[in-house]
Amino acid sequence: MRKILKILAIILVGLGVALVVIYFLIPGQAQETTRFGVTFSTKRADNLGLNWKEVYIAMLDDLRVKNVRLPVYWDDLEPEKDEYHFEDLDWLVSRAARSGANLILVIGRKQPRWPECFVPSWAENLDPKEQEEEILEMIEKVVLRYKKEPAITSWQVENEFFVPFGICPKAVARFLDEELTHIRALDQRPIILTDGGRGSFWFESGKRADILGISVYRVNTVKIFGQKILLDSTKIIPAGFYRKKAWLIEALFPRLEDIFIAELQSEPWIEKEISGLSLEEQFKTMDINKFKKNIEFAKSIGFSETYLWGVEWWYWLKGRNSSDFWNEARKLFQ
Repeated sequence: MRKILKILAIILVGLGVALVVIYFLIPGQAQETTRFGVTFSTKRADNLGLNWKEVYIAMLDDLRVKNVRLPVYWDDLEPEKDEYHFEDLDWLVSRAARSGANLILVIGRKQPRWPECFVPSWAENLDPKEQEEEILEMIEKVVLRYKKEPAITSWQVENEFFVPFGICPKAVARFLDEELTHIRALDQRPIILTDGGRGSFWFESGKRADILGISVYRVNTVKIFGQKILLDSTKIIPAGFYRKKAWLIEALFPRLEDIFIAELQSEPWIEKEISGLSLEEQFKTMDINKFKKNIEFAKSIGFSETYLWGVEWWYWLKGRNSSDFWNEARKLFQ
């Protein structure tokens, strides 16, 4: 028995060394990112005291963004049981189409932005199985309503489903599989699943998705021994880490059509509402130089697409005579 354990320990150490070589020491072949986009959140704009329609129009017409990841918040869409309010979502989809923009529609309970899961009050206390049935019904209505809309290129199902972050029920793979099966029976567009960047292995998402989106946050809070600390990984995790990780996942799951950056940090990481903080405090974790470096870092990873995170904040800054982010971002989309 001891001999077997010793052999297993040697194998594990060998695998660990191999992973270090793959992730850190081998730079890999990189190609520059060809397309940039943004994630746009109506809720984020509201939280900053902005008119979300005004921000959206400026994003499409002034920045000329042509690739948008758009969350569909369940509590906004169905505030009362079986009473669906599609007016805002219809407007968002049609306005993007009018500007020639492509849309990724994010559907499901878990969505971009805190608290991650947006369950309407009437569904909060439902039995878990009943809530799942309501989610499937909501998803079906969205897919059927927009399946003929050419501006929608793909469906993203849930957001970072396997990442334990946010105020959400425990991730149940069985339910995600039900969602995927249901959507694939309704429409043939590719399905995107998203995952964390540094800390996730991408296996569970990679084996299910047609396209995998990952997050790249270089300055954020992590928990170590129960304590929260601000981690700056800019000097310890190179672009090759993500590139070789992608190489491994694509080798394991050849059905994957693509891997892209679904969220590139482009706003401060602060566990408070930033609108109540000074600009100096906000710029500690995201100033214009960090923004530029993150763009170059994303390019050096070499994925086909990168979606920036923070367009609502750039617009909020612009209203306070601080237009550096807005103007710098414009260069990416012209």
